[in-house]
Amino acid sequence: MVKIPPLRRLRWRGAKLGGKLQRGAKFCLYRPEIEAKTHELSAWMRPDTDKPSRWQLHEDARARRSIGAVKVRREGREWIWRLPEDEKE
Repeated sequence: MVKIPPLRRLRWRGAKLGGKLQRGAKFCLYRPEIEAKTHELSAWMRPDTDKPSRWQLHEDARARRSIGAVKVRREGREWIWRLPEDEKE
């Protein structure tokens, strides 16, 4: 009887590490001193969309959480976001 070796995984099966939304948000907030409004972040994450749909807003919020963006304050109806000070990149 021939023994078949176990198959190795060829790629990471979890969530994407640094997808296009995360990269867009990181480019917008590339230093901890930089602050951006929610619509500015959305424009960096989705440059081809004028008004994102409900599910796109949900994905944008998830991408902001994944890079570690924090709410600083509120101006009018929008939040101001920034990266934390202890970010090492």
